[in-house]
Amino acid sequence: MISYNGRHHFATPEGILCNEYGIPFIFKDESGNGGISVWPHLGAYKTNGNETGRIGSLIGWIGTYTEEGAFLIGSKREIQVSKTGYLYLMVNDAKGTYSDNDGEFRVDIKLI
Repeated sequence: MISYNGRHHFATPEGILCNEYGIPFIFKDESGNGGISVWPHLGAYKTNGNETGRIGSLIGWIGTYTEEGAFLIGSKREIQVSKTGYLYLMVNDAKGTYSDNDGEFRVDIKLI
């Protein structure tokens, strides 16, 4: 779990907002429908072909970052690689707001 706001706000690898114990925040809309909280942010890195990035999510790309080539990893992701280059991983945040981040995600990579 990571903190993206000076240990005041926390997120899971999927970008689900939660408390310091990893318990997700739940919201209800005007109709009373509930759901988990995520923070899609226009200043975050886009993933999955131009999808607005979620603050706190674990993302990756191979080679040079592009909005089309970046992908959400979350807790578990299997990808098929068709190009060469380094695999880059990062916690998504609004560009230029990294100084208050803390925590870590453990990543295991298995070649199949």
